[in-house]
Amino acid sequence: MNPFLRAKQTAIAAAVASDENSGQRSEFELLMVKLTRDKQALSDIQGTPGKLAYKNEYFETYWPWCEGILSQNEKREDPILIHMFIWAFDIGDLDKALQLSEYMLDHDIQLNKTTSFSITTAGFIARSIADLGQFPDLTLGELQPFFDLVKDKDMPNQVLAELYKTAAILSKEENQLNDALAYFTRAKQLYEKVGVKKLITEVEKLIAEQEENKD
Repeated sequence: MNPFLRAKQTAIAAAVASDENSGQRSEFELLMVKLTRDKQALSDIQGTPGKLAYKNEYFETYWPWCEGILSQNEKREDPILIHMFIWAFDIGDLDKALQLSEYMLDHDIQLNKTTSFSITTAGFIARSIADLGQFPDLTLGELQPFFDLVKDKDMPNQVLAELYKTAAILSKEENQLNDALAYFTRAKQLYEKVGVKKLITEVEKLIAEQEENKD
């Protein structure tokens, strides 16, 4: 982290400490104070790389709290956990993102009801994991558990189509051509403008070539 941001975080930590009132506040209250100030710090950072670096550095501060909620496995529309659910995707921690995704969906905790997001939790998961710009090294194995979680959930057709398109691209990369064709076809059915027509033609050609080589 650059010196300016480190100095800013030091000031935030000092402010949080000054508010602790010798342990009179609960852990939740103290974390909420810190989260509020972290969000303010993030709003002062203009560039995406800087925002991601900040989240990546301080995500672990909140993770033990989230683990406690996950271990109880009871529905809690906890603002700290919900924010870390979003941050986990932002920083590319797919293991923690999956744990939080499963919890959010299992307990029907919806972003469009608990945050300013207009999209459902499943829609957010699909939109996030399907973004190969955000996850350029994503593998089919990494995508699959997220895909299975949300493929039957309600979300905008365009969002689901992009998820199927990503599944198709990754299947094609692993030479699972029949799956790729099925996913591309489903993507096109969901949203005509998803941009897979040429990809469908390409995969059909590859399948035909494989069949010819068998002969």
